[in-house]
Amino acid sequence: MISGLHQHAWVWSVLPPDPSNVVVLGSPELSDLLQHSGITVALADEAPSCEIMLATGSLEELDRVSEVGIANTTRLVAIDMRGSYRWAAAGRPGRAVQLLLSPLLERLADKKVRQVRASLEVAGYSTTTTQVGNKFPPSIIGRAAGATRWASRPTGEVVIGSRLAGGVRQLPVLDEIREQASRLLGQPLELSSTVGQASGKVLQYVSSDTEEFVLRSGSGPGGQLLLASSRYLQALQTSEPHPLVTKSVLFPLYVGSIGSTQFVIDPVADGAHPETVSNQLWEDCTDFVRELHVAQHHGRTVDDPDFLQSFSQQQQRLARFLNPHDRARLAELCRALLQSLSGIPVGGSHGDLWTSNLFVKDGRLSSVIDWDWASACGIGGHDLFDLFAISMVGGKDSSEPGPRSSRILLPAAQQGFDTKLGTQLRRTISYLDKGRSIALVASYWLNRVARDLRQFSPKPQDRKWYDRNMRQPLDTFCRAVVVDD
Repeated sequence: MISGLHQHAWVWSVLPPDPSNVVVLGSPELSDLLQHSGITVALADEAPSCEIMLATGSLEELDRVSEVGIANTTRLVAIDMRGSYRWAAAGRPGRAVQLLLSPLLERLADKKVRQVRASLEVAGYSTTTTQVGNKFPPSIIGRAAGATRWASRPTGEVVIGSRLAGGVRQLPVLDEIREQASRLLGQPLELSSTVGQASGKVLQYVSSDTEEFVLRSGSGPGGQLLLASSRYLQALQTSEPHPLVTKSVLFPLYVGSIGSTQFVIDPVADGAHPETVSNQLWEDCTDFVRELHVAQHHGRTVDDPDFLQSFSQQQQRLARFLNPHDRARLAELCRALLQSLSGIPVGGSHGDLWTSNLFVKDGRLSSVIDWDWASACGIGGHDLFDLFAISMVGGKDSSEPGPRSSRILLPAAQQGFDTKLGTQLRRTISYLDKGRSIALVASYWLNRVARDLRQFSPKPQDRKWYDRNMRQPLDTFCRAVVVDD
């Protein structure tokens, strides 16, 4: 599946910084996304200042699309040349795709794509391309050995053209961000590649003569995640954490905004993603998790008002998708969890700790990236659950929070965590019996599923996903934690 944010991540590469009264033709979902991003979507009888056209199909559609024009507008045309994904298609697509906004013309060997670009440029459009495929090409996701295992051939290309009436050219917001980053860093920057992420954020990999940087940007929900993670890292840096944390965190160099779009300038992580979690990396990661937790602990526990508020919000997010009977069962489960977890310490938590967010150098942990789900009031054991279940156990059950919690972590908890996972958990949770271990896993399930129910997520509408991640785990944890009726 693909989220609405992910589907339309490319739009930030062509919109000017402050568009207003936008008309969107062919995609109600994109209209909703722009509205939630703080951009006014014009009514049909209003004169817009910006127009977005989404067209799919063949070269013949160019003539029809070019006839549509409104004075003083930005015009955008997106054409899917291979039919692998249709922008304006009804319903959700059959499988997930990654949208890669690539400026590299060498990647476009397809004759039709070159034809479309030429036709658009003759008509006065500035053009860029989007590659569509399942995974990132190795040139984008990493520069070290091991990165190629994630690569796959893109399944198609999409050509995007944009122009302003009267021949006036205004830089798209991504170009504006690069220019501002150059001014802030005091050096010219060259764009290497651009990646659209599932969260709606866009990453631009840039370099100067001597250094490499990542420009992360987002608007609307994606921008909110970006801003929250930046604020978290700034607060963490102010808390003067243990050197083990300081050397592993890439703190933002600059945080800013252009119009409604937030952006962050980060250094590039040193090293490579690990293929497996060695004993040494496990020790490094558990030490990191413990020191991160301590840095923002401040004597607080699960009974702290900030934690209780976050826990309640997670419960409410799940409850929206449950029938009245299951909502009552969830409420009973949550009351039992809070009672069982009372007194457990809370503190700094990364929220998404697995190998894709780790970098290693010479076999040791060098960097931890992607802090979108970080919390200053989290349960540190949840980070260990991610690392253990996703990166050490792996397999099909590890890919989704429901099966990961109920089929991998719950059996381990019922055995009292008699593995090295239990040894590390007891370093931060002094008293961890079987009942508390099960409650800890159930709280992890609640936290991780709640984030998948965020705005624009198509997952709750997928009945199979709903059964695997909500209905079945709810049944399982109600039987394990409370007396089910």
